[in-house]
Amino acid sequence: MLTLDLQLPRRGMTIDAQFVVAPGRTLAITGPSGSGKSSLLRAIAGLERSARGRLRVGDGVWLDSAGRVDMAPERRGCGMVFQDGALFPHLSVWRNVAYGLPRRAGRERAMEQLDQLAISHLADARPAAISGGERRRVALARALAPGPRVLLLDEPLTGLDARTAAATTRLLAGVLGAAAGPSIIVTHDFEQASVLADEVAVIDAGRIVQQGTADQLVSAPATAFVAELTGAAVLRGTGAPAGDGLTAVTLAGGAVVFSAGSFSGPVAVVVRPWDVTLEPPGPAGLSSARNRLAARVSAITPLGGRARVALALPAPLVAEVTTDAVERLGLVSGSAVTAVWKATATRLVPLATEEGTT
Repeated sequence: MLTLDLQLPRRGMTIDAQFVVAPGRTLAITGPSGSGKSSLLRAIAGLERSARGRLRVGDGVWLDSAGRVDMAPERRGCGMVFQDGALFPHLSVWRNVAYGLPRRAGRERAMEQLDQLAISHLADARPAAISGGERRRVALARALAPGPRVLLLDEPLTGLDARTAAATTRLLAGVLGAAAGPSIIVTHDFEQASVLADEVAVIDAGRIVQQGTADQLVSAPATAFVAELTGAAVLRGTGAPAGDGLTAVTLAGGAVVFSAGSFSGPVAVVVRPWDVTLEPPGPAGLSSARNRLAARVSAITPLGGRARVALALPAPLVAEVTTDAVERLGLVSGSAVTAVWKATATRLVPLATEEGTT
């Protein structure tokens, strides 16, 4: 069990984080660049010092500022995969993996890890002679070789092409699923976090604004920022009760949308792409959906048998529809459409709550 509570001053802000990661479980920390993700990971490894805090792993105390305990990085037993891999260019692959291990057992242990990650055929190659995806596997093998008590991965998929990233994601998922100790992965990509981790912690400006399973964050975002991070469209406006258990939200430009529930004041309207359908411009058809906004198509992105259609409004809106719907409606960039969705598919997040948690 890893239990963390620390404050870490960095570049005009203070990272303030508390969480627990159980053995065999993986926590993903996600958020924008500069929010403190990597600094937090380095602090767990002992590579950055916190102003105040406590970090406990199992029965061992790695950090206790009140008790003046600050265990040296080499004694913490962390396996860490850095963003750039941090491989030694002058050493062969197997020697990179064996670095720091007892000499007699080093090569055998290195070869076991390389074989597990399907790169044992690269054992005698130098890092410069292998691909970026292969270098990531070498860095992962080196992190795993000592049998770490905690596994830390900092943006392990950054810079990889789509095919290599997909293969590496599958490999990582298997490694993390088999890990006996707690694992923490830092990524700016919510989709990667949802695939690789049991829980996701969203960090913004040094503070964890929400933590839970990916499904929990998608279905009930605590702030507009979390909603946007998880792929929802966020339309800002002012809400007022509209009767019949509904709230009417007046958006910039004067358009009005409805949500189930009663609310007054500044609010973020959260809409998921798969809840939005598209109709030709004009009067309502047979749909009973309360929300209808006139828009123009700004981009169409195919996703297998579906497509994401970006819509031009005062704030961006996205609809996820079938490719058949795209063809039937004759959608191209610039097409006029009506975006339609139900009041029950509209979540409201008070902007006052968002400002108080960021």
